[in-house]
Amino acid sequence: MISACGHDNSAVITSECKVYVWGSNTSNKLGIKSQNPYEFAPKLLEELHSIEKISLGHNHSAAINTNKELFTWGHGFFGQLGHGGTNSISTPKKVEYMYTKFHKVKCGYYHTCAIDNKKKIYIWGRKKYNLSSDKDKDKPEPIDEFKNQSINSIQVGQGFTVFLVCLFQLDKFLLK
Repeated sequence: MISACGHDNSAVITSECKVYVWGSNTSNKLGIKSQNPYEFAPKLLEELHSIEKISLGHNHSAAINTNKELFTWGHGFFGQLGHGGTNSISTPKKVEYMYTKFHKVKCGYYHTCAIDNKKKIYIWGRKKYNLSSDKDKDKPEPIDEFKNQSINSIQVGQGFTVFLVCLFQLDKFLLK
């Protein structure tokens, strides 16, 4: 099982790659068709199938399926959903971006960061969290600051993004 915790909600991916969510449903961040402001028991997120990764932000969420497709939902005021606008979305919607296959995703306070299968980094949402922009981005935008680096991990928080960069390759180091 894989789990994720957001500001005031939680999710788990089962061994069958199904997603269950619970907690606050503010801005429809649980992605379920419910008018309840809070779900006390886990609810199946029926719109998602074959999910292998999930991330929960302050008021938005994201997931990647086994086909490496990215889905987002919830509050989109700063463009953090990546659908080319600032609309909020109540149920998961696929992020259409140049046939990109996503490998990792993390949701921050009002921004989202992802890595594709070629280890290229994308970041979008509120401008003050973007590394390469002075305005909000409503679609995934690649950043070039780490284009020649091997990114092993990303972590995001309320107002920051951290990349773990591999500075050398262990196999080359051991062969010397």
